[in-house]
Amino acid sequence: RRRGLIDWHVMGTGGYDRVEVYYRDLLRTILNDRAGIVVIAHNHPGESARPGMDDLSSMRNLERMLSDIGVALQDQFIIGEDGVYSCRQKRFLQQNHFQKN
Repeated sequence: RRRGLIDWHVMGTGGYDRVEVYYRDLLRTILNDRAGIVVIAHNHPGESARPGMDDLSSMRNLERMLSDIGVALQDQFIIGEDGVYSCRQKRFLQQNHFQKN
């Protein structure tokens, strides 16, 4: 089984306060890459990296959808003016999916 980075994709670009990413397109890309674990990142230009309610809601929905197809959301990083926020580190995600062998 292959480990490490399979690929990376820019799934959307947006305006000042919003980017539209469609779950259908994201899931298709993940399935095409045959990924078992996914890391997501997005930015908050000119703002704090701390997640807002929309971020948390989207992350929970994505985590559930990925789980339904056997893919783990390992982390979601948010890059902001004050640094990088790891949702895994702050315990907003359910499980740790990396295992040492």
